[in-house]
Amino acid sequence: MYQTTDFTGTNNPFVSVVIPVFNAQRFLRAAIVSVLEQSFKNFEMILVDDGSTDESLAIMQNLQETDNRIRIISQNNSGLPTALNAGIAASKSDLIARMDGDDIMLPERLEKQIRFLEQHPEVSVVSCNAYTISTSGRRVGKTEDFLNLRTAKVSLEFARNGGIIWCLHPGALIRKNALTAVGGYDERWKVGEDVDLWNRLADHQFAIVVMPEFLMEYRIHGKTITNKSFAGSWNLFNCMILNIERRRNNQPEVSYEDYLKTKRTWNLYRKIKDKRKQLGAMLTRNAECNHAEGNMFNFVMNTLGSFALRPRITYRTIKNLSNHKH
Repeated sequence: MYQTTDFTGTNNPFVSVVIPVFNAQRFLRAAIVSVLEQSFKNFEMILVDDGSTDESLAIMQNLQETDNRIRIISQNNSGLPTALNAGIAASKSDLIARMDGDDIMLPERLEKQIRFLEQHPEVSVVSCNAYTISTSGRRVGKTEDFLNLRTAKVSLEFARNGGIIWCLHPGALIRKNALTAVGGYDERWKVGEDVDLWNRLADHQFAIVVMPEFLMEYRIHGKTITNKSFAGSWNLFNCMILNIERRRNNQPEVSYEDYLKTKRTWNLYRKIKDKRKQLGAMLTRNAECNHAEGNMFNFVMNTLGSFALRPRITYRTIKNLSNHKH
């Protein structure tokens, strides 16, 4: 069984909390402290500095002096999946807890998720729900497990039927043996690396389940994005989704370059449909940022545009912004 007693060494930690960090100085101290204050004490925290150019490393080193459960790895800026693989490779535990440098762990997250995995050996990944918070830390909404991935059976059947599994990445607790079996994070995907991982795990019969409890605070940053800056991420993400589908149909994967070449040959209808989805996704994301920062005029304008392009998804998103606990 797990232990909740005080733990002052890192030779045999029960769980490794892996936090990639890149220029997160504004929120990093609060994020780290939220882990140190967990009710479950037997963990190591691996902070992977991914080439930060701000004061992030100094903050990590300062806190490391106060708690020897903190370990720091420094590397040149290489992107999130590379940083995650480095942290996992350095971990000493059989369980990997994800966390980002701008989010907050609620006090009983580790304890409740570890207990869940002990009670459900058929589950390889357990995530949770989260309150969304603004840059100031104010709760402004919530995430939603709209797939209802409550059991291993439901999760594996969903993937087997072609469904794409999503869950809160920084709220996940993962069995290390499952990560090792599928080769960890695919470093090609600088966006959507979590979605790729969940679906590769499911395709290898490692189940992903989401606890209905709210165990995290997930920060929404107020910076909005443009259609031009969003386009690259949109294309890379959709190439990743295409490859999930191709693998399940026993077809060879396509490179990102070949995906872009093929996309240029699409007919006009398909190009317009893709652009509509891209613009709708961008407006929805910007509306969330506007709401978090209290910019209600832009929130309304972006919401109206998003609703015109993809009403069902926009409705679900806005419902979560207006329905949360404080």
